[in-house]
Amino acid sequence: MGPDMAGEKFPMEPNIAGEKSGRSILDAPFDDFAASLLPLYVGPWVTIRIGSASSEYKLPKALLCRQSPDFASMFNGNFKEGEEQSATLAEIDGVVSARKLQY
Repeated sequence: MGPDMAGEKFPMEPNIAGEKSGRSILDAPFDDFAASLLPLYVGPWVTIRIGSASSEYKLPKALLCRQSPDFASMFNGNFKEGEEQSATLAEIDGVVSARKLQY
């Protein structure tokens, strides 16, 4: 890690109280950014469907769960989504959209 980030969590990750640090991802040196995110693309993937099954996205589970406590509970808990490693989200204008799943 770069010296300015020593002992600090990656800027995108909330601290233990769930608060985001005041730092931007743009402040992270490339090596720190890559070292923090690339490992999240290795491992199991989950399927997210929005509305009809025709809108289906396969996403890295670790990345999705790190960025969303809701998805972490869904896929790591004793829920149907955790057993199937897939979730279907209702399509609601302004709430769930394919664009929000694009990273």
